[in-house]
Amino acid sequence: MKINLLLKGIGLSILSGLTLASSTNDCTEIESKLKKEHSTDEVFFNSYLKKCEVNNAGKVISLEINNIYHLFSDKLMKEVFSYDTLTDVSYNIISETKDFTDFLLETLLNLPNLKNLEYMYSSYSESPTTFHRYFKSSESFKFKGPIENCKHLYGFNLTKENGEDISNLSSLKDMELINNNGKKIDFNSLKKNTNLKKLNVNSITITPSDINDISSMSNLKELKINNISEKSLNMKLINNLTGLTSLSLSVHSSDDDKIDYIFKDLKNLEYFNLEGNKISSLPESIDNLSQLKYLYIDYNEISKIPDFFSDLENLKFFDAQDNKITKFPEVFSQIKNLEELILQFNKIDDVIPESYNNIPKLKTFDIDGNSNVRGKTLTNPTLEFCDYSDYGKKLIFVSLKICLA
Repeated sequence: MKINLLLKGIGLSILSGLTLASSTNDCTEIESKLKKEHSTDEVFFNSYLKKCEVNNAGKVISLEINNIYHLFSDKLMKEVFSYDTLTDVSYNIISETKDFTDFLLETLLNLPNLKNLEYMYSSYSESPTTFHRYFKSSESFKFKGPIENCKHLYGFNLTKENGEDISNLSSLKDMELINNNGKKIDFNSLKKNTNLKKLNVNSITITPSDINDISSMSNLKELKINNISEKSLNMKLINNLTGLTSLSLSVHSSDDDKIDYIFKDLKNLEYFNLEGNKISSLPESIDNLSQLKYLYIDYNEISKIPDFFSDLENLKFFDAQDNKITKFPEVFSQIKNLEELILQFNKIDDVIPESYNNIPKLKTFDIDGNSNVRGKTLTNPTLEFCDYSDYGKKLIFVSLKICLA
């Protein structure tokens, strides 16, 4: 088989992989086994075998499979994930039911060279538009042996049963916790993981004591706390994590909840996401984020952008879609590094400021879906994309030529 046919067979991931020693390798063998059990056209097959990479000797080192609706048997999955040269593994079961057993996990944890592991179960059982993840028995496994060298861990419940084992993963750098089904998360055990740089806490039940534990992980560089519905969480404790470069907070609160956002000491923060928090104003502490480059405040209830934004001289990307902004903030004309400005689906009833033409690096200007935008289109020579269309009308994605018309 020629190399070009092989590349077509296993998708784009091989293109970014290592050099192939010959036309026959572990990835072609894995592909053959999968197609033998379930034949399908190339497009659909690539949605199952998402990634397969080999080293110079043709041995598989990275493998990502989506087992959609249990298309492939448990026996076959154990076989294709048993190659002892694997260092990076991603396995996602997508099912219509909640029935699930961790039949493959023990096999994966015994791979001698495993470094990165993503293991997920997804269910569409309640409705076609509802997406759930369940991790039922993974906390019963002991994280010993080769897994002690794991750097990235996704899809495991962090409980008292396995907390000590996970805390001993000295190489762990990245961990994601999703949907703990009401079980208590043992964040305290993660304090021992001094190399942990990225923590993603998504759609789980957390308590004020959990926030205390997280805020003491001084080694963190990236933190995401998303889709959390809890009252009286003192989020200002996150201010203790002075080494953070990326922070995402989505704490869905009601009007009665008092969630305090104070981040005056996060001097190294470059990425900040406050999407979907129902906040009506921005914390003045953002003024202290001198290194900030990316700011997302979409899906809130903000009506005004404060003048102190002019101090964010490194800001490149600003997204405030789906808020209640009524006027174009003049302050953006003072941010010389701004490249993308997104104000779509607000309530702007105003004239486009001519001063926006002086933003020297502006590439994207999106004000689609506002109340009554007037004035002249921008003439910035750097513009690549703009959208001036009104809410209720057909979306118009304007090319550079029309942007400058």
